[in-house]
Amino acid sequence: MSEKVDTTIIEMSAVNKLEASLLSTGMIVPNISKADKVPSWDGEILLYKTKEDLSKGNLSGTIPVQVKGTMVERFEKKKAVFQADVRDLRNYYNDNGAMFFLVQLKDFDTYKIYYASLLPFDLRRLLEEAENQKTKQITLEQFPHKYREGVVRAVSDFIINKNKRAQLLPNIRSLKELENSKMEIENLEFVVPRFGVTTEDEMFSEILARPLYVYAKPQNIEASFVVDKLRPEILFIHQPTPVVVNGEVLYSQVEEVRQQGKAKQLKIGNDITIHLNENKWTINYTFKGTLHEQIREMKMLLALTKGQKVRIGNRLFSNGSIEPNRHTLEDTEKRLSDLILVDSALKKLHIKKDLNFGSLSNHELVSLTHLVKGIIDGASVPFSIDGKTGAGTLSIGNIKVAISSKDHPSGKGFLISDFFDGQFVLAKEGDSPENGFAISPYLLMKSSSFIELDNADLSLVAESVIKCPFSEAYAEYSLYLVLELIRLFDNTGDRQALDVATKILNHLKKHDKKQEDLYRINQIQIEKRLRKLSKEEIKYLISLKASGIPIQYQLAANILLDSFQEAAIVYDQLSDAEKQFFDAFPIRTLWKQ
Repeated sequence: MSEKVDTTIIEMSAVNKLEASLLSTGMIVPNISKADKVPSWDGEILLYKTKEDLSKGNLSGTIPVQVKGTMVERFEKKKAVFQADVRDLRNYYNDNGAMFFLVQLKDFDTYKIYYASLLPFDLRRLLEEAENQKTKQITLEQFPHKYREGVVRAVSDFIINKNKRAQLLPNIRSLKELENSKMEIENLEFVVPRFGVTTEDEMFSEILARPLYVYAKPQNIEASFVVDKLRPEILFIHQPTPVVVNGEVLYSQVEEVRQQGKAKQLKIGNDITIHLNENKWTINYTFKGTLHEQIREMKMLLALTKGQKVRIGNRLFSNGSIEPNRHTLEDTEKRLSDLILVDSALKKLHIKKDLNFGSLSNHELVSLTHLVKGIIDGASVPFSIDGKTGAGTLSIGNIKVAISSKDHPSGKGFLISDFFDGQFVLAKEGDSPENGFAISPYLLMKSSSFIELDNADLSLVAESVIKCPFSEAYAEYSLYLVLELIRLFDNTGDRQALDVATKILNHLKKHDKKQEDLYRINQIQIEKRLRKLSKEEIKYLISLKASGIPIQYQLAANILLDSFQEAAIVYDQLSDAEKQFFDAFPIRTLWKQ
């Protein structure tokens, strides 16, 4: 429009355009003055609950409004900005909020309407940012003026949030600030206008259509507070929907993904995404997940490729329409077979951790291939310990394995096995192995080794130790293992470590009556970590404080009885070497100084 138009005409035209949009709903009645000189407000709009009854008793709510009009050569795309008078913003804040409309006109027939819902939460933020400025830029969303149900929802959204009368927290202006405040929150919520919403798809589209106010209800407080306003770009909805392939439940849930303007997606595991569009669907997948995730995914992909039954909730796929993206059917079958073989090898090594298969380097994949062939097939592998046979560790991805190696019968390479299989023979220096004694490999373990090594299986420790022939030297190693297991509990809180230690102690007490007090003291320090001591245990510990009892036993008894001052007196009687020796024992952690 080349001719200059008086601002009064522009403002009146803007109001007319807005009124026409509001009236088209049959539920919204505008009461907006044209060329009004009242400060800050141009009038109000009234929303009724139904079209059929516009009486006072059917009124849903009223909203103060301000309407601005401007001539433009081109429209903003999705949002517009406007320099609002800070005095107006302050008046809106004091009046509990207002809706601000901006009508952009190219000419009197071509226009767009933008709006901002300015509730106290928004206005506080704007006023704080404005400081001493006379105007403050506000951002406006595009108003769905040609979509009647959208108009009702936008107006209803303002009224619903205004009627919640949520209070403002002094120092909370975002979810991040709420998190940093350490306030205990019972729940978070937001509200979505449901007018005209009949399907789930429409509901999620509505959630993504405009910014949402987020409310927090602190624990033990009967009030909600508005803590943020955000516009979700993507929604992830966890659905307890089983995925069943050939009768096997591979997944107990799927993740529904919603984005504005895009078809619904189902994310299964970490690597599979199904795009649903009416009756058509496409599937994308990658190979980035863990070993167990990839096994499940390959089972599903193979079934889809072969046209076998795959059920996701109530939806059945069995038409074999999937094209194996860059992979033939034989490739898929081979990959699944290889993955299952890797899983079998790790299970044989008693590894319970899921291998981060998708992130392995090429070098790690080669090492894994050798490990599988060596453990499953007994094949020759190029593993050694500094070029020699013996015991060592192998790290592949997120697992660390202790293995033993010896010369392969073929004369080439090495034969590997689980370090914890079988027994070792220890002999004094200079003695032949025939004069040695058998021990479990677990007797060589430190508490840290149980944490670091993924094939160190606590459930196998007691049986491995107990089946070895009893000897004094064996008993000494076994007691050291008990102490390491107690230390393991102190470091990790793993109750199984104490259960194993108790089984070993019971075995030692059964075969070695000479050190009954030593075993009983250690059993009591195990129990003290789990419960209060019994009267019988307390009575026994008091008996150890008598003269003639080894000083280390007296010290242990005082610690277990929480008699720490007496413990300090006894401790001072030890030599420096004896103190250093005692300080290495896990009972020292019970001495609260």
